[in-house]
Amino acid sequence: MQQVDAGSEPGAVPLEDTSAPDGGVVARGARWAAGGQITMHVSRMVITVVLARLILPDERGLFAMALVVTDLLERVVAATPGAGLIHVKALTQRLVSSVFFFNILVGIGIAAVLAAGAPIAASLFGNDDVVPVLRAVGLCFIALSLGQAQRALLRRSFRFRAVAVADVSNALVQGGVSVWLAYRGWGTWALVWGLLAGKLASNVVVWTASSWRPSFLFHWADVRSLRRFSGNLSAFSFFSYFQEAGDKFIVARIGETALGYYMLGYQQLLVPVDAVLSVSRNVLFPTFARMEDDEAIAASFVRSCASVAVLFFPLGLGMTVVAEPFVRVILGDRWLPSVPVLAIFGLIAMINAVSNTTSVLFQSKGRTDLQLRWGVANGLLLLVAYLIGAQWGFVGVAWAFLIGTAICAVPGLMIPFSLIRLPFGRFLSALAPVALATVVMGAAAYSVRLLAEHAGAGWPTVLFSAVATGAVVYGAILLFVRPQA
Repeated sequence: MQQVDAGSEPGAVPLEDTSAPDGGVVARGARWAAGGQITMHVSRMVITVVLARLILPDERGLFAMALVVTDLLERVVAATPGAGLIHVKALTQRLVSSVFFFNILVGIGIAAVLAAGAPIAASLFGNDDVVPVLRAVGLCFIALSLGQAQRALLRRSFRFRAVAVADVSNALVQGGVSVWLAYRGWGTWALVWGLLAGKLASNVVVWTASSWRPSFLFHWADVRSLRRFSGNLSAFSFFSYFQEAGDKFIVARIGETALGYYMLGYQQLLVPVDAVLSVSRNVLFPTFARMEDDEAIAASFVRSCASVAVLFFPLGLGMTVVAEPFVRVILGDRWLPSVPVLAIFGLIAMINAVSNTTSVLFQSKGRTDLQLRWGVANGLLLLVAYLIGAQWGFVGVAWAFLIGTAICAVPGLMIPFSLIRLPFGRFLSALAPVALATVVMGAAAYSVRLLAEHAGAGWPTVLFSAVATGAVVYGAILLFVRPQA
């Protein structure tokens, strides 16, 4: 450990050596981050299944309407100068304290905007019931802002064990409160208060784990010093909203029940994918930011993407193959309209698994300006696709999401690859063995499903036989091929 020279300013924040961390530190950080995210999202998937039995589609859809609005705002909070604390070379007590209080001001401001603007959002959705929900969810932004600086410092110092505990605490407390209140008949409000309870639990953990405490210091010049990095990142988050939340807004216009079906598929597939990818982003960003060798960055990035593909290629295609028996057995017949969405989102999950980590390349190279420009083009293209797809209902939006994502994937990879001189062919070669094993697995699982249905087997038997066959075939091929990932 070494102290950063803060000049004449007393109380400099301790900071690790700014050289690249050794492989052991990165590996331990990755293991803790991965373990935390896997635990968190397995818990959330189980809780989602339980809540599907306790909460009606229209109740989930009403909560999802609020999240359509707040998702954009949460991105802005997450990309405030707190993110710049990881990238900046030297930290001082004044800088971190200024960022801490700035984040709180942003959180309070967003809560106030939601309180005042909720009726406007309700008019856009055509549903006045969302007004009190939006105002209550606004409190979560104040809670979120209270822990942003501590979380950034923990990530910067590779203390991913504490971050993992915070994430798991968030999921378990949110799920526990939501299930208990849903069981008592609170409906949509069970989800709202569960969300707030989870944010508060996460803050308790990061404040306990971090030794840093704010001082009563605030200098606008310090916040402004991170403006270029965090400003471009916030703007990118705004435009990427059209990619990741614009579809939900459009589906919400169709109706809260349609949004409930749509969000079930989204939460079962795309949310877990992004959670695992956040492991890569959280570990790779501070690592790459300290590395000078582009070849080393390229090798680490390819290895990371291939490793994620090993997990999500079979899960994505597997859900596409068994969507109907999965819904009938696990979720219940009232969720059958979500079957086509689950099947489509399985394919989107496969694409996202290998294309949604490129932000670490833009940010580690300090090119958030280039990331912003691509985000604008990508977001607007997908927004147009969603509007076209909406002519065929929420399933049409899902198809538009798939087609738009597939079209944007290639330039979305090649642009950041140019920053580290990574050939696109090298990237595809690393994924080829996993892709081949996945295709064979999907064909085997689908064949067994058709045979079981033709034989008149019950839905539990259909589901189990298809999943078991796919797992055995995929595992056997991986053992034979032994891809580098």
